Amino acid sequence: MAVFAAYCAEAGQALVDVELYLPRAFAEDAERCRVAGVPAERAGTVVTKGELAAVMLTRAIEAGIRFGFVAGDEVYGRSPALRQAIEAAGRGYVLGVGVDRIVHRNSQDKTTAAAAKDELPAAAWQRKAAAAGAKGLREHAWAWIALDPDGCPDGWTRSLRIRRDKDADAEHAYYLCYHRDTATLADLVAVATRRWGTEEAFAICKGEAGLDQHQVRRWTPWYRHTILAMLAAAFLT
Repeated sequence: MAVFAAYCAEAGQALVDVELYLPRAFAEDAERCRVAGVPAERAGTVVTKGELAAVMLTRAIEAGIRFGFVAGDEVYGRSPALRQAIEAAGRGYVLGVGVDRIVHRNSQDKTTAAAAKDELPAAAWQRKAAAAGAKGLREHAWAWIALDPDGCPDGWTRSLRIRRDKDADAEHAYYLCYHRDTATLADLVAVATRRWGTEEAFAICKGEAGLDQHQVRRWTPWYRHTILAMLAAAFLT
């Protein structure tokens, strides 16, 4: 029930920021918020996970953390607040989106991600091996569709990237991308696969620093335990 920011690089990865997420039923329950010690600025207010991620993006930039891209799953790909914050900050993103995501390949075009995928010729797919997994290199087929760059600053553009397993009938994954117009498919694949380091960061933080071994029921103790575990795991990394 929290939103975590992980910093992922070739040398390693670690959780570096966090915000506790309150579902609507909790956030709008005044008595429940009072008992849990939820601060006044959050009690009674529904803040989406994407909006919390945008707050952490700003903090990362203000802290001087150097990064070129933000990656996230579908929860964050459908957040306009986060996408706008990343673009305004001059960073790129590779964010998961659903099959029903509306995309614009040009100013007159409007279709879903799945429909755009169905129109691709067989030659559009490229096999690329990405980061190593438990069973060796992860290899998928990838396709790349240019999208309308309307509203992008000079040198920037948007695209839809699609991933499937080796089997042509396998399930597909879709990513909405914002990047320099000189970026290659390999660049964006590298960003998407780098996000898998977040799972390793969670595993380290749980296994070595007890991230999930708390028995707290109030706002402040939850933050104290979580941030201490993150700090310890980052030190180990």
